[in-house]
Amino acid sequence: MTDRDDEGRWSPPGGPVDPDHPDCAAVIAEVWTLLDGECTAETRDKLKHHLEECPACLRHYGVEGGVKTLIAK
Repeated sequence: MTDRDDEGRWSPPGGPVDPDHPDCAAVIAEVWTLLDGECTAETRDKLKHHLEECPACLRHYGVEGGVKTLIAK
């Protein structure tokens, strides 16, 4: 389940956040919506920008993409 504000926009989930990477938890929570093409253009742009800047999240995105490919087979 992803966190959305009152207007349905993406917002980071609550809980402890790494102060050096405050957006990682929200990005990981939204990876499947990006893979499935189900996010808004605004969210897609934010996620892709974060993935370009964060190797750890990019690796997670790659793993999830691999899982999706295996499931499709």
